[in-house]
Formats: sequence, structure tokens, C-alpha cells
Amino acid sequence: MKLFIHLSNNTKDEETIKHSLRRCDCSVNIEGGDIIIVTSSLVTGYPNLSETSILLKTCSKVRSFLGSINGAAKLKNLSFPELTLKKISFENPDKKKIDIPNPVEIHCCFVLGNGQPPDISKIVELSSQNDAVSKALRLYNQELDWDNLSRVYDVIEETGFSFPGITKKTKNAFGGSANRSTISGDSARHGYIKPKGDEPKLIMSLHEARHFMRQVLSNWLESLLQR
Repeated sequence: MKLFIHLSNNTKDEETIKHSLRRCDCSVNIEGGDIIIVTSSLVTGYPNLSETSILLKTCSKVRSFLGSINGAAKLKNLSFPELTLKKISFENPDKKKIDIPNPVEIHCCFVLGNGQPPDISKIVELSSQNDAVSKALRLYNQELDWDNLSRVYDVIEETGFSFPGITKKTKNAFGGSANRSTISGDSARHGYIKPKGDEPKLIMSLHEARHFMRQVLSNWLESLLQR
């Protein structure tokens, strides 16, 4: 089913968005003052969108798609404005364009750099083909606290990635700092006041952990892109 994802972003951002999505099965157009991402790859067939569960699943797929793009863009560490989903429409079997009833409002962020925008199209393409990449990027697009940093790490670790160039001490420093309130205070993943076991000899601040995760995520994505 062909979906039309209407964004309320300024039309001047069209080329940046189009450049970043050029490897995906979609197109980016301007219609009626809206930037519209058109894709047939998110929903197969013609499901009954009048059913709430199917409607929510469709909106969730759009949210995941945009979240993956946002995470890839955020990875480039550039300033970005907020994009807001204006509405979602679909094309029925008679080729008639119909708005989805009561669409869920979805907010997203998209990197817009100065001058030539970074090329994230390969990462976006990969996220559409790899569930782990999509999830890691969605998590990375959220607040980078200890919880979400650890979740990104978990996703990558589950794929069997060997973390080349990163020592066991560094990994232990990240895990220990994330989990122990004696190191990270109330923002630690665990609430134990007196955690069991010895504290890691090497610890990380949250700022250092964010830098560490940017390195890990970048290295992992690069290894996948080189296959």
C-alpha cells in the first residue's frame, strides 16, 4: 500500500531530506506546501485501516521509519530542527488518496547541517533492512541517559559484534558505571544503595559514555556497511 507521509517542515528542507533518503524505496515531493515522503515499503497489501489495531500498527511503522532516520542523523552530531508529522494518507486499490482517520501525531528530528548535508542514506537504507540497526538508531535518537545507552549496547552485543579495538576494561567501565549508583548516582540503571561485587577499576562519566557509544555504534554500522 502506498503511504503519503506529510511533514509540516519548511519546504526548503526538501533537498536535504531527499538526499538522505535517496537509497530508500521512497520519494520526497512537495504538494500543497507540504513535504511528503511517499513509500510502498512500510505496509503490504491493503489492510483495513478503520480498525484501531491496524491503524496503530501503521502509525508505529511510520514512527519506526522516522525514528531510524532521526537516529542516523543524530549520529552525525549536527544541529537539527524538529519535524512534525502533519498527517498520513494512503492510496486505495482504486488509486484514490485517503487520509488515515485520527492519525497519531508523531514528532521527529532530522539533521540539517550548514552547506552540504551529511550522507546518511546508506545507514537509512540499512535500517530498513536490519531490525537491529533500526532499533539501535531509534534508541540512540532518544535521551542519551544510562538506560538508553545501555539498551543500544545490548542491541549491538546481541548481534555478536566483537567490539574491535575496545578493551574488556573499557567495556567493564561502561557497564559498571551504568549500573552502579555508587558511580552514577540516581541516574544509574540499578537502584541498589550498596551494590554487590567490586567496583570497576576504570569508570566513565555520562559524557564519556556518550562518546563511547557514538564510537561503538559508528564502528558497528561501518562494519555492516562494508559487508
